[in-house]
Amino acid sequence: PIIFNTEMVKAILDNRKSQTRRVIKPQPTPEPDRIEYYGEKIGWGWVPTSRSGKIGIFKPPGYKCPYGEIGEKMWVRETWAKVGDNEDDIHGSRYCGSYGSVYFKADYLPSDDHLKWKPSIFMPRWASRIDLEITDIRVERVQDIKERDCESEGIEVAESIGDYAGALWTARTEKATFNFSNAQSAFQYLWDSINAKRGYGWKVNPFVWVIDFKEIK
Repeated sequence: PIIFNTEMVKAILDNRKSQTRRVIKPQPTPEPDRIEYYGEKIGWGWVPTSRSGKIGIFKPPGYKCPYGEIGEKMWVRETWAKVGDNEDDIHGSRYCGSYGSVYFKADYLPSDDHLKWKPSIFMPRWASRIDLEITDIRVERVQDIKERDCESEGIEVAESIGDYAGALWTARTEKATFNFSNAQSAFQYLWDSINAKRGYGWKVNPFVWVIDFKEIK
């Protein structure tokens, strides 16, 4: 399974998100120049490599992507609520057979916050509604993201505001929405809103898994 916050679930459902970056844990030490794919030749798949091409001098010596391989499927965990756990149930639930019915926070407005939402980490497989297929995997540092990848991450192009004539880029979190003059700045804000408090902020520039995916309809 893979966890997405509410705004990113909305982006997937709106066909605005087809890529995600996840911190590689633990980060390799000492710091390598890059992490290269060696496939089955070594066993780990992804191997920290020095500028001169040395391997085997880092800890850990290699990685396997914890989210799967190209062509494999991931199911999404998102914030949810179970029908029957709320005193004032509302319409719009999804029927899950003998397990009951559930709500998804991504489908509701802030005014529906009286529902007893369950954290995404606790979503069981039977309650999940989104399946993704991995179409590509690579490793890079988070600051290496290109503008087109920012769009694939769910950053939106906003309409011009006031006297500002240039394009604006919108980053949405569950608490706020901000506009930026370039896509990378918008993604940086989004990244830090999730990862800075965990010690993997933009300035740290950690190595990340870059996973491209498509929704399985």
